[in-house]
Order: sequence, then structure tokens, then C-alpha cells
Amino acid sequence: MNSYSDVKAVVFDMDGTVMDTDVDYVALARVTEDEVVSIGVPPEVIAKDKAVQTTDNCMRWILENKPEALRGIDKRIGDRATAVEMQNYRNAKPVPGTVELVEELRSKGYRIGILTRGGREYMEAVLGITGTAGLFEATVARDDYNHEEAKPSPKSIEHIAGKLGVDPSSVLFVGDSEVDYLTAVNSKIPFIAVCTGNLDENAWSSFAGDGAVILHSVADMKGMLPPLR
Repeated sequence: MNSYSDVKAVVFDMDGTVMDTDVDYVALARVTEDEVVSIGVPPEVIAKDKAVQTTDNCMRWILENKPEALRGIDKRIGDRATAVEMQNYRNAKPVPGTVELVEELRSKGYRIGILTRGGREYMEAVLGITGTAGLFEATVARDDYNHEEAKPSPKSIEHIAGKLGVDPSSVLFVGDSEVDYLTAVNSKIPFIAVCTGNLDENAWSSFAGDGAVILHSVADMKGMLPPLR
């Protein structure tokens, strides 16, 4: 039985968790890889980062071998990624049950935020077109901080917790991807997995283990958390 007695804030991933969006993730994945390949990062270094879904090893290699190439790299990657994200942002819609859940959690006293690897321009466009921006008290996007502080870095949780005015240890993170799970693990905070992204229940069980809390969607979180005292 999972206990959420220490939770003061609930932070959601955006795409695939609270928003049903239409992003070309194949093209998005190529953005960073194309950049580091063009700089000359060896394939084995790129493969190592792919395995843990960070860019830490690639950035370390560049720093040690071609430090001049780091100048402006975050902006180059970010601008290309945002261009991919913005292509179909008008197709976004809330995952059914999202609005009702967030309203319930806020009425119970929880602080509510979004932590996404999407760019801020894209995130704000999605929240704007879906009329949901007012639901979330704080947001952190990929380009709000240095690239290495994005998910799955625990720094990402520290940033959103700071904006919400809570201790990072009191955050419950909800997401649909391996990166989201690793973010929670790295931050040592509770995590709820949802199956509205690319992972179904079997995939989640295989990846996160039998102890993972796996729900069909955020709608199934209704009633899970008690009111804050």
C-alpha cells in the first residue's frame, strides 16, 4: 500500500500525461543526436546517453574535446526542438479527467504544477489553446534552465518545487514515460505511472517493477489523495 501522507504538491508531466498531443517524437529525438554527431561525439558516447536518456556524457565529451562547440548548443538544440513541437500543437486536448482531477486536488489543498521537457513556447501554446493554463500554479519547461537540469535530473524537481513553495521531498510526480520515472527515482520522490503515453501496463511493469503504481490515466487518481490538514 503506497502512502502519500508527506505529499504537499502534485506535479504532472504534460505530453501524454495531462495533454493528448501530436508531437513527432522521432524527429524530436533526432534533434540532439544530429547536433552532437555534427560536433564529432563518438557513437559509443551517444549510445551510452541513449541508454540512460540524458545528454550528460555527450556534453562531457564536448567539454573535454571541443569546448568551443558548447557555445550556444542549448539554444541550437532548443530552437530546433521547439520548431518540431510547434508543428501540430493545435491538435492538443486535455486527457479526459484532467480538469476534474486538478480541481479536486487544488480543493484539497495541494499545490499543482507541470514539469515538461517541452519548450516553454510550446508548453504555453498547448495550455493556451486547451484553456488549461489557469489550472496549474507553476510550470517548468525544458528551456527555463540549463539543458543538463531538465528531466531526468533531480534539479528539475527542485526547480518546480521551488516555484510551488514546497520541499522537493514533498512532491508526487505523475508521468507517462521512462524519463518521468527516472526523474522521480533520481529525486527520491513517489511516482505514479499512467498508460496514456507510449507505455502500457505490461511495459510499465517490466520497466518499473511490480511495486510501481500504474494507472490507466490521471482520471483514476480521483479520490486517491486525502485532503491536506
